[in-house]
Amino acid sequence: MKNKILLVGNGTSLLDKEYSNIINTYSIIVRFNSFKLNRYERFVGNRTNVWFTVNRHHFDKIKTFDKVVVHSWADKDKCKMYKELKQQRPDVEKVDKNVLKKIPLGFPSTGLIAIYYFDCNVDIIGFDWWGTKKHHYGDSEVRGKLHNPQKEYEIIKSLNVNIIS
Repeated sequence: MKNKILLVGNGTSLLDKEYSNIINTYSIIVRFNSFKLNRYERFVGNRTNVWFTVNRHHFDKIKTFDKVVVHSWADKDKCKMYKELKQQRPDVEKVDKNVLKKIPLGFPSTGLIAIYYFDCNVDIIGFDWWGTKKHHYGDSEVRGKLHNPQKEYEIIKSLNVNIIS
């Protein structure tokens, strides 16, 4: 899908069938935080263009991505993560607070922030954490207690976003 952006969440629904042939057709593939590819390629594809993060999990691969975007509620000059990643890669971007202000929810997930960052002009897959007990397909990370999965689902359904299932 030329020039179309796909946000690949870390939801367990990605293991329901082999999505790699769909995912790999996108020209821009965005993945989040501590995403996993190794051993999951046939389900989740094998490419990442944009790493959208709030953690250091792929710090050692930072130069392999076309783009790295950090989100935080802290201002640029006070965001430790942004400063640390920027030392390794000067073109790291930080989500502007004006993007965060558009989201009608306090403490949105990284995925919802990315949807708004890309002005809702995206397709999404692997966004299912509102209906599952396990948070991610590739690890046992605990779901953030400040997030509101059901409200996020309602917001996503109201947006001009194509949900691939």
